[in-house]
Amino acid sequence: MFGAASFRVHCHATEIEEKVKAALIFTCGIADTKRIHIARNEGVYGNRILVFEATLDKKKDVEAFMDRLAQAGVLKAVAGELDGRIDDECVLHLRLDKQDAYEEKLVLVQGGDAISVKVKIKTFPAKKELAKKSLEGFIAKAVPA
Repeated sequence: MFGAASFRVHCHATEIEEKVKAALIFTCGIADTKRIHIARNEGVYGNRILVFEATLDKKKDVEAFMDRLAQAGVLKAVAGELDGRIDDECVLHLRLDKQDAYEEKLVLVQGGDAISVKVKIKTFPAKKELAKKSLEGFIAKAVPA
């Protein structure tokens, strides 16, 4: 049902790199920090910006992540917004609060400083409506009543 999941978070010069990395590690549930890719960028005013990225490509890892989202109430929170969160490529888009992730909580956030999450929903044929129905079925089974 799910393909790869990708995660991306920015670490600004005013933030502690290890805390941002810890938030990403908690969010995606990986133990191997070698799986985190770091890009070093510079802002308009010369400030340091690090971009941390990680990918889950094994089915069991992605399903475990989605189960964690369900248990945290994130999937229930987005259940009525799936039209706007699933794109034409059948990718679910979420933003999770970076500060809460550092405190080991998965919390949905609308804007601001967040961990960007993209989860590919596998359907055949690959159509947004089928992806939406597939995810609705997963939410109905996985979300506690």
